[in-house]
Amino acid sequence: MAPQVTIRHDSRNALRLVHAQFFGASRGSDRHVLGPSDEMDLVAHLQRLGEKGRFFRFHNSIQDAQIARYCESIPWSESAVVGWFDDAGVLRGSCQVITAASDRGVGEFGVAVERDFRRLGIAGCLLRQAFDEARRLGIRRLIGHILPENRAMLSLSSRLGFRFNPEIEAYEKMLDGGGEARLAA
Repeated sequence: MAPQVTIRHDSRNALRLVHAQFFGASRGSDRHVLGPSDEMDLVAHLQRLGEKGRFFRFHNSIQDAQIARYCESIPWSESAVVGWFDDAGVLRGSCQVITAASDRGVGEFGVAVERDFRRLGIAGCLLRQAFDEARRLGIRRLIGHILPENRAMLSLSSRLGFRFNPEIEAYEKMLDGGGEARLAA
């Protein structure tokens, strides 16, 4: 059974994915938050990112060994990683939220979606789910460092209510009590 997908026509009459159910039946669960047992899936997913995808996610040219070390060092109790799996059960998109060491009420996010799965609404689904996970961690303010050349992420973050804060040179969003609004058309 394939994941449930809801689509609609946008103003340019192109089909656009606006919601994807995380995991689908191929994972045998509706669980979407990753844990330490999913570390190897996360490593493989991040290693499949191309050079540009790795640069957008890590702001650096990062090698496979560095990705493995990064995933090994994730403080799972202080972060949430939300994943999106394809029909074959392969992790293809992820969003990590980690609490700031200096202020537990602040969290930073990072999103990665593999090239063949971009422009389908997966990043938006992951970020919206990450809002709930951030709240669970006690995060009230979510920030993201987005490179100026990452126009797709800049556009998405704007639609989700993030605003640039020049004092911290990052995009930020105050999280309300829940029930985030859906993406604007």
